[in-house]
Amino acid sequence: MAARVSRTLAALAPKGEFHAVEQVAHMPHQEQPAVVNALIRTALARQAAVR
Repeated sequence: MAARVSRTLAALAPKGEFHAVEQVAHMPHQEQPAVVNALIRTALARQAAVR
């Protein structure tokens, strides 16, 4: 259910994205930091390129 809500919110947000991170529970930034950091870096780089 949480993934469905997250997908819906991402679809409603301008330039919103949904990324499922495997093998995590409530703290993906601590459980899979390399994956989450890569997603954040990619999003920030994309935003920097727009400006």
